[in-house]
Amino acid sequence: MSERFSRKVQGDDARQTAGGVDVEPLLDVPQVARVLGCGLTLTRELIARGDIPRVPVGRLIRVQPAALREWIERSQRPRLAGRQVSTARRSRS
Repeated sequence: MSERFSRKVQGDDARQTAGGVDVEPLLDVPQVARVLGCGLTLTRELIARGDIPRVPVGRLIRVQPAALREWIERSQRPRLAGRQVSTARRSRS
């Protein structure tokens, strides 16, 4: 993954320490939308469908930056796995 994307998701000094454990700040929906380059409605739909894993914080919806990166990487993989692709052309009649 590119360093630029990583910085866009995390920020340069985003990691914080909580009880000796490195913790990345959670992203809110508008931040996720900015990273994806799409609107709030689509971002909310992706989260509501469970495509993008969410972390409920009371009534708020948050997304872990690492989970968002993983989802983006999975989404970029070819979707041909398990499908048989025919290279034969159909003849026109």
